[in-house]
Amino acid sequence: MIDYKILDAWEARYIKNLPDKELLAWSDAEAVKRYPDWRWVYDKYELHKYLEMVPTWDLWNNYPVRYPKFVKPRFNVNGLGFGSGLIDSEFDVFDKGLCGSHIAQCILTGEHISSDVVFDGDELIDYYSFVCHYDRYGSLILFESTEKKPPKKLLEKMSKIGRGRRVMNVETIGNKPLEIHLRPSIQFYDISGGLLKNLPSFIKGDSWNKVHRGRTYSRVFRRREDARAARPRSQPKIPKGVRSVQYCWEKQQKLSKHGQDGKSFRYMVINGSNLRAIEDYARKLKPLIKFYS
Repeated sequence: MIDYKILDAWEARYIKNLPDKELLAWSDAEAVKRYPDWRWVYDKYELHKYLEMVPTWDLWNNYPVRYPKFVKPRFNVNGLGFGSGLIDSEFDVFDKGLCGSHIAQCILTGEHISSDVVFDGDELIDYYSFVCHYDRYGSLILFESTEKKPPKKLLEKMSKIGRGRRVMNVETIGNKPLEIHLRPSIQFYDISGGLLKNLPSFIKGDSWNKVHRGRTYSRVFRRREDARAARPRSQPKIPKGVRSVQYCWEKQQKLSKHGQDGKSFRYMVINGSNLRAIEDYARKLKPLIKFYS
């Protein structure tokens, strides 16, 4: 059974009315339970040993020779990069209590791209990618669609993970893999022309219907403090260039997932094909949303 408590309010609303929704895992916590033979993918040390694309140290049995290095939790099914940061020496590993719980990697630079890839056996059927943009606090504020697909070597490795028909999400920086998730990214599907409904039917055995890739954006709006929120009583007419608005809470409930800085909270996502129209519409909506401390 799907655990809706793990999902954002808008994610749960999409899934609840979706036929054959039980055929997929919609969160990493569910994926770990559903695919026991492949849960090692969430052990970042084991994953990167398998991928052989980014040198990785487990900080229990081995340590980097040169610093600085970027550290992250070895096991993390909640996302958002909690506990990640830079270390300048082996002393930091012990001083910060990172032995056994974290891995270290070289600092990666370049575009951060999140891609959903659809496989039928070893064959890549389709993919959908977004470039991730961040604010100065390190919180993700914009997904921008791109035609770029994950590197060929990475896709070849991913094709050997799992069996049969399946969908996975992979994150890369500068074409180097960060992590792999054994589930789709619901964020993408509201702005990709029906892909969300396509997935369960494909897993069930139906043919795959490729989705048209137009230029699309998913703009995330955040507050710097947590609060309860209430929907606007009336919402202005959605203009051309805006496809949908996702409110990230239920009625007067706490705002949803905070950002990677731990201090910003997502309250609204607006999707569409025109970024300027999205920003203009957000300016009309923001004063209508009430927040309660």
